[in-house]
Amino acid sequence: SSVTPTGSEFTILPAGPVITGITSTCVTAFNTITELTIQLQNPLSTGTYDLIVNPGTDANTFTDICGEDIASGFTVPFFISTPPPPVIQSFEYDNCHRDRLVVNFNKPIACTSLTSNGSEFSFFPGGPVITGILSDCGSNSNTSHVTLLLSNPMPPLQFVNIMIRNGTDGNTLSDTCFSFITEFYTAAFQAPAAPPLPVVDSVQYDKCAPSFMKVFYSRPILCSSISPDGSQFRFVLPPWPVTMVSATGDPATCSQ
Repeated sequence: SSVTPTGSEFTILPAGPVITGITSTCVTAFNTITELTIQLQNPLSTGTYDLIVNPGTDANTFTDICGEDIASGFTVPFFISTPPPPVIQSFEYDNCHRDRLVVNFNKPIACTSLTSNGSEFSFFPGGPVITGILSDCGSNSNTSHVTLLLSNPMPPLQFVNIMIRNGTDGNTLSDTCFSFITEFYTAAFQAPAAPPLPVVDSVQYDKCAPSFMKVFYSRPILCSSISPDGSQFRFVLPPWPVTMVSATGDPATCSQ
């Protein structure tokens, strides 16, 4: 009963954010509490502060179960430290999608600090244009990785720096504790070598009835790239009078 919902008993010096209220179990039929949470309009900056208790709008400080009030002017010093900002931990680059680069951070990034077009990211010096991003922010309040969509594939083995700058929202990227990455932070990245082209590993056929052949490749082949009429295949040496009439993929893997 000695606690005001607005937290009017508290003052923070040096002058910090406005105290907007307090939360406690007093609102759930409890008569006494041993702790409460002070709600602030904005986060406190790094530094040393004093939390001071004085009579609130109810004309008293806080009263214990014996009817004793906390002395007016009671002060508790405390220190606010800022956690280190996030850093880029690693990159992932899919050779099958060379126009996408996944950036992994060492801790979650607050989605509220990330723009939908990825304006916080750029390549330095030079590199593909970042046309957008993919992230988990649609269903989450934070994300540990961001996929950069590139205007064109990055050349194999190219060295570039990913730079973090202020986006169109006026800030860089922050963790969930409002610790922002310093503007112009960079992390180095090298595109991997281009994947080898698929080659024929082997050929099998039935020697007693060689009316069809099986061709095996070093890497999977897209079913959609196979011409059904077999026109992509021909015998070169010797110039046998044999015509390819059809080609099909393995039914077990080319069902779609």
